Amino acid sequence: MSKKTYIVLAVILLEICVLTAAAVYYLRPRPDVSFETSDLILSRLGYENEPSGYVDNSFDGDSRRLETPVFTLDSGIYECTFEFETGNMPGTGVTGAEAYAAAADGLPFVRSGRARLLDYRDQVNFRVYVGKNGTGLKVVGAIDDHWDTWLLVRHISLTYLPGKSAAGRVLSFFLLFFVIDLAAFAAWKIKKDHAWLRERRFCLLGIPVIVLIASLPLFTGYLTQGIDLDFHLARIRGIAAGLEAGYFPVKIYPEILNGYGYASGIFYGDIFFYIPAILYSAGFTVAGAYRIFVILMNLLTAAVSYFAFCRISGDRAAGILGSAFYTLSLSRITGIYTWSSAGQWTAMAFLPLVILGFREIYVNDEEKGPGKGYLWLALGMTGIILTHILTCIMTVLFLVIAALILFRRTFTRPVILGILKGAALCAGLCCWFIVPFLHSFLAHPLRKITNHGPIWEHTVFLNQMFSNAFSVTGDGVRFSEYASMRMEAPLSLGIVSGLILLVTGMIVILFPKNRQGSELRLCILLTLIAIFMASDLFPYARLSALPLFSAVFGSLQFASRFLTIAGALIPVLMLLDHNLLEARYGRKTAMAATAFLCLLCVMQSVNYMNWYSNEAFESYNEYDLDEVDLMNVGSGEYIIAGAETFTDAGLRAGSGLAGANIISRSGLKVQSRVTGGPEESFVDYPLMAYTGYRAFSDADGSRLSVSSSKDARVRVQIPADYDGTITVSWHEPVLWRIAELVSLLTAAGFLQPVRRKLKEVLGKG
Repeated sequence: MSKKTYIVLAVILLEICVLTAAAVYYLRPRPDVSFETSDLILSRLGYENEPSGYVDNSFDGDSRRLETPVFTLDSGIYECTFEFETGNMPGTGVTGAEAYAAAADGLPFVRSGRARLLDYRDQVNFRVYVGKNGTGLKVVGAIDDHWDTWLLVRHISLTYLPGKSAAGRVLSFFLLFFVIDLAAFAAWKIKKDHAWLRERRFCLLGIPVIVLIASLPLFTGYLTQGIDLDFHLARIRGIAAGLEAGYFPVKIYPEILNGYGYASGIFYGDIFFYIPAILYSAGFTVAGAYRIFVILMNLLTAAVSYFAFCRISGDRAAGILGSAFYTLSLSRITGIYTWSSAGQWTAMAFLPLVILGFREIYVNDEEKGPGKGYLWLALGMTGIILTHILTCIMTVLFLVIAALILFRRTFTRPVILGILKGAALCAGLCCWFIVPFLHSFLAHPLRKITNHGPIWEHTVFLNQMFSNAFSVTGDGVRFSEYASMRMEAPLSLGIVSGLILLVTGMIVILFPKNRQGSELRLCILLTLIAIFMASDLFPYARLSALPLFSAVFGSLQFASRFLTIAGALIPVLMLLDHNLLEARYGRKTAMAATAFLCLLCVMQSVNYMNWYSNEAFESYNEYDLDEVDLMNVGSGEYIIAGAETFTDAGLRAGSGLAGANIISRSGLKVQSRVTGGPEESFVDYPLMAYTGYRAFSDADGSRLSVSSSKDARVRVQIPADYDGTITVSWHEPVLWRIAELVSLLTAAGFLQPVRRKLKEVLGKG
């Protein structure tokens, strides 16, 4: 072996040793730390500390809190169990008390969750992350100075989590080594072969810069506030809890809604959310896991758009400029940060692939042949379906509009075959998601959401469509067609997008006869249709009387969502303009114009991100979720109709039963002791009655009848004179498992052509 081979092996061996040493160190058990009521101290500003495990508004002073004595912990992750009683407003979910851990000396070596102490709970659990051996800290239970409440702390304990501590530290080291090794490999490759870098310079240098710029607001010590961020952080923890409970895929989040479970995984594609969920389960903070998720999605968007735009423009330099424009477009960047609409901006990663696939299906040239874009169309639509159904509806709508406009080419054998092949491949890949979605949607009615109002109350004024002036923190959302724009969250494509539309319009008028004229006219027409449908000029209210129209467009909730489609088409317009300018005036002129527009877009987005970072609240400097956030399900679209409250975590026995109580529960599994009466009766369990629940008598394994109560709780029929234990648990229906198998077989069948295509693309840079 050569000297270089020995060096590589030595480095790999050293890294393995470091990872092993870290795992061994953090897997060692550590003793628990616990405190009782008598151990606690009452602390308040202006007064001496005194022993007390109780505090209320009758105590003078500010910042009243009950604290443990200072104790020390070594580096690692701990779970704090906080048992309490409190006097919050019953049933409101509003609290004036919270629990957390803090460093005794104020140094930043303790990162703690902040658990809100709600009236319907007597215990909360949250993580405490300790970053240095021998760190002094204390656990605090505090009441709000401006809230009429009281707090009694019964017990506090901290338990070391060796698995999460080891996994988190090993994974952190692994990611660090991966980045260093990747950089070292690139440096070695460049030194060995300068042509290697020159051929791939736009991909290797451009994409990391784009991702870095798009991720600027993440490089702080906290997560800044976003409108939907609470919901998506709860999704991370919900998937993580499902994985830890042994469910895969996680169709129902077991922790959400006070343990009743929420079927977001059935109705809302969350395939990419498994990344932060796994990181969270491995010991990362929820904030850190979400940061990594955003960075990876920025990377995916930049890479996919670079690939698509390179093929559309036929120029790598133009492709990287298009990728920068799209990844940093104002409609996408504001979606990431102000709106925190994770499903929508994640789906945007695949829109360029859909555009590329549709375009190549309609292209008829000797090199590619007709209908060869079906693979890209299928992969793009698969990514959209598995991340955001509403974006899928809009995308299909515009594909249909484009196909009708091009009807002469649409109804030809090659194009029809290409579309059918793409649809079939997409259906096979998405079968594991589509079948449970349709099955559950037909099985039980879901709650009707009315708090958003009709779609015409969420349109965009033309003067804000291309504006750079808006509330970066989204302090207000307009719920009336005629309400003011003041303090409204950003609903803008940005002034640079408006400039591109003007330039494209001039090109279409000045150069009506050109080789790409039809493609350019189609693209600008679709863009204008998307803008029109997002605006207050579209007659949504007048058309709402049409049943089909109301059913389709009512499900979109916000007309402003059509800015997503316009935002994906505008960089394509820029590239088509680039191609035309290059054909008429040469590559230098075209590249200068495209680079100038791209630079304006980058400056526009960087200005927004700086503005946002300065103005947004530091709402997520906690490093775990508040307990109340486990009730956060957004608008609750996937709650079964009739379900009202989720605060009751006990059994509800029917008449005639002698007794029913919970023995244990884990995930979506509840074991209970039931003593029946002389007649048949029932027990309602604190689980929402989604499809898939089964009940078994532990004595003989017999299966009991399961139905739904009027308020959508799982109801188990209890035979007369029954006395024993019953286990209620959720299982995927067989039909769903068959659908998963179909998707696996489809993916396996098309793995080789996808791999071959990607290898070809990556080989060319």
